[in-house]
Amino acid sequence: MFLSQFLFNLMLCSRSNDYQMIKNFVLGSPAPIYTASLLSSHFLDDSERRKDYSDDYRAASEQCEMIAKDFITITCAEDSETLLTAIDYKQVAFVDFLLKRRQKLCVAHPFVQQYITDIW
Repeated sequence: MFLSQFLFNLMLCSRSNDYQMIKNFVLGSPAPIYTASLLSSHFLDDSERRKDYSDDYRAASEQCEMIAKDFITITCAEDSETLLTAIDYKQVAFVDFLLKRRQKLCVAHPFVQQYITDIW
């Protein structure tokens, strides 16, 4: 319940100022790409649950996914394997996390596609 209320408040505060609050929250986290992807997934789930704010949640989700995609562009320019094979606290590789969390923009990123092609 606390997480849902926090995300709701974050979305409300962010939508009025070009999502600056979300950007600040993501940039202040120890793992910005992971945080942006996780927020995107949560906002997308909430958009399906809360029809009254569905468009707002979806817009916040898209903004978070764009932030994650931009970070992937920056961090994978030299070495995509290090990022995409990084393991989270649940022992899940980051590329698997992106797939599980339906991060389509991130998964469609050329660096991610090249990595997936290389491992298959």
